Amino acid sequence: TPLDPLAPVAAFSYVADCYNVPVYFTNRSTTGSDISYRWDFGDGSPISTLIDPIHQYAVPDTYLVTLIATRTVLEPDTMLHDTIQ
Repeated sequence: TPLDPLAPVAAFSYVADCYNVPVYFTNRSTTGSDISYRWDFGDGSPISTLIDPIHQYAVPDTYLVTLIATRTVLEPDTMLHDTIQ
């Protein structure tokens, strides 16, 4: 099926220098007042709905981070996964 042109596009970047310091995530998704975001940092911590969250991991490891962008007017979600170390 073709992609819905009205669906938001999830995208992000991050800066992670080393263990035990905050990871700065930058949301590069489609923006708009009708779009919400859900971040799963892959470590069992609570979901974040901030646009550009900062997260600190307790244990050095590799984590699968998921960002879901949702338009609030009945459009499909988009999801992006990335692995950080």
